[in-house]
Amino acid sequence: MGTPYFAVPTLNKLNQKYNIVSVVTQPDRPKGDIIIVVAYGQILKKNILAMPKLGCLNIHASLLPRWRGAAPILAAIRAGDAETGVTIMKMARGLDTGAILRKRAISITVNDTRQSLTETLAHLGADLLIDTLLDWIEQNITLEPQDDTLATLAPRVEKKDGLIDWQQSAIEIDRHVRAFYPWPGTFGYWHDKLIKIISVSPVHDWQGDMSVGQVFKLGKKIAVATGKGTMILNQIQPAGKRAMPATDFARGSTDFVGGVFGS
Repeated sequence: MGTPYFAVPTLNKLNQKYNIVSVVTQPDRPKGDIIIVVAYGQILKKNILAMPKLGCLNIHASLLPRWRGAAPILAAIRAGDAETGVTIMKMARGLDTGAILRKRAISITVNDTRQSLTETLAHLGADLLIDTLLDWIEQNITLEPQDDTLATLAPRVEKKDGLIDWQQSAIEIDRHVRAFYPWPGTFGYWHDKLIKIISVSPVHDWQGDMSVGQVFKLGKKIAVATGKGTMILNQIQPAGKRAMPATDFARGSTDFVGGVFGS
């Protein structure tokens, strides 16, 4: 049984050698601490926002006011942004409208997916918060209001939004695939059968004489004609099967090459 910090080292030492079956302490009491919010997924009510003396601080995965909303990482990749980053803001009643404490930017590479960029920004946000927190507590930070005229929205996406529009350019489709990986994923329909498109490579300096959505061989690779340029299919996953190289699927389904992806 113990309550203040003085009891913590003893608890840690005991825990290293013995199986502690119960710890009893005094109930938490309001102290006016900061609330830290990271990808919580709900709008906080007014009474919660007003509870901590130093406010509710949020780590948002974009350079606000660009990409307010639920899916900022996906939106940045899909839009072809050259950079993104994290923003520490003091939360307000609006959707990611709070005043900014600090930002930190990074470049988006041509190989970044939603998964890889999420991992990078999660660590970047944690580091920025630690670098910012003491200055905020000691009131050494001046809040910067957001410019609402520069705001863009990144709403939630659904599985149906993963459907590829082959009329788009190869570059746009590549961004779509990377932005939606691993969830909700992208897909197309071939002979009315859903095929997940997992990994692609755009070839934007070559335009074959093919119908949009048509599958063809480009050297040893499997490609699809798009509205502008050609898309190499690297990894796909046919319905009911495991993910596989598109070349393997083409060997087992001889009518794949020459077929057309439709809607």
